[in-house]
Parts: sequence; C-alpha cells; structure tokens
Amino acid sequence: MMGEVLPRSTRSRIEFFERRSAEWSADPEAIGLTKEDVAELHLLTQRVKQLDQRAESARAESHRYTMELHASLQTLMAKGRPMVAKIKAHAKAHGAVEIHRQSNIPLPQKPGPKRAPGQPGDLKLRPISLNEVEITWHGNCERNVFFSVHRMTVGGESELIGTTGGRKFIVQLQPGEVDVALAVKAHRGELAGPQTPWLRIETNRKYAVRI
Repeated sequence: MMGEVLPRSTRSRIEFFERRSAEWSADPEAIGLTKEDVAELHLLTQRVKQLDQRAESARAESHRYTMELHASLQTLMAKGRPMVAKIKAHAKAHGAVEIHRQSNIPLPQKPGPKRAPGQPGDLKLRPISLNEVEITWHGNCERNVFFSVHRMTVGGESELIGTTGGRKFIVQLQPGEVDVALAVKAHRGELAGPQTPWLRIETNRKYAVRI
C-alpha cells in the first residue's frame, strides 16, 4: 500500500522525493514514468524544501522573539510594579483620592461583609469496619472554610464529634450502636452555614450500612 512506502514526516517526505526524483530522471520510461512527470516532481520537491526551510527559520525566529518578549515583560514588571506600589502608598499616606484619579490607579476595594458558606452536599458513606465508617461530601472550595461533623443524640440533639478542613471524616461507632445519624456543616470563621439533612446508618454483623 502507498501508506507503507511513503514516510510520514514532512522532512522525510521531502528527502524521499528529492532522492528519487534524481534517480528517476536517469531513465523515467524504464519505470513507467515520463520525463515531464519527473521534472515537475523535482520542481515541486524543491519548492516544498524551500518552504520547509523558511518555516523552520520562522519557528526559530518566533521562539527568539517569544523569549525576548518574556524577558522584556519581566523587566517591565520589575520597573512598573514598585512604581504602582509607591503611588498607592503615597495616596494612602496623604489620604488623597485625587492621587488615584490623577495616576489612573483604582482605589483599594473595601472588603465586603463576610458571609456564611453554603450547605455541603452529596453525602456518601463508605463502611470500613464494624466500628468505623467514612463519610464524604462535596463542599465549598473557598479559602478559610472548614467542616464540622455531627451525630444525633438519643434525645434528638446535634452533638459535635469532630472538625476537618477536608471533605471526608472517619466516624468511630460505639460498641453495640445500631442506629446512627450523621450530618455536616460548613464554617467560615464564626459563621456557620446550614447543616445537611441527617444521614442515617445502621450496623449489621460486619459493616455499617446506610439506610
């Protein structure tokens, strides 16, 4: 098949036809070709070779310009960033909004009010042993958010059993405990989001399972 004979890369294809067009021109009729076909093939091969060389030069030049761009940008930022910092410090020291207007540097944004994180979701349970279960959930990905895990007491109250910065927690079951309800709540500082619905589990002879 043709695909088994012709190379795949651009450079290999150019070399393939460049070498063979010279060989075929010796006696084209003997191999079923015409002088005109071989001559045209030779011209096309040379044309593609020239374009490939130009493309290679362009790639090298493009890489050089890209490196120069990155270096120049770093120099620009090294010069400009301290200047912006000086303007902001000058404006802060003098309490002058006009300095920001004249320098076209935006005023510092005041931090907005803190808000409570959202409710975790997609609670799932993975039994580990008769006395341990792992509870996982999807939660808020913002910074400074942590989670608390709660157990429902016999009296129906919510009891804190631990906190974590991740999105999973291993719960230790009490010996003989057959009915457990767990819930998760997200926190940001002193603010707490809504607690998840209770996830009820019961234990069998080997593992804890969700019901």
